[in-house]
Amino acid sequence: MCIVCNPFCGHCRPPKKRAVKCPSCELDNRFDIVVQNPPVPRQCAGCGRDLTAESIPPAAWCKNQARPCANPCHFHTIDPNPAVKRICWQNTPSPAPSPASPAEPSTIPANSSPVPAG
Repeated sequence: MCIVCNPFCGHCRPPKKRAVKCPSCELDNRFDIVVQNPPVPRQCAGCGRDLTAESIPPAAWCKNQARPCANPCHFHTIDPNPAVKRICWQNTPSPAPSPASPAEPSTIPANSSPVPAG
């Protein structure tokens, strides 16, 4: 057990921060992990490159909880002991798609006609 929790560790609980090295200028950027849809836009502090995709932790299937976790800790890789029930209070569900998400189909009704030009 740790004496002081390292926010980048992710061993006993999900990490709170993520370090991302910019591929352009190789600057180490540190971002708070926020699981939401659409994701929080992140930019490199040195060159301004978009690092949103790199700053999102990959979701994983948690073996202890038998459900997906959007910000997994180390325990998602360990097979659970059937004699001991482990309750995870920090399981992070995947974010629900927001109504304004660009991945969703258009909200224009099918029977509407286009607006005539001019």
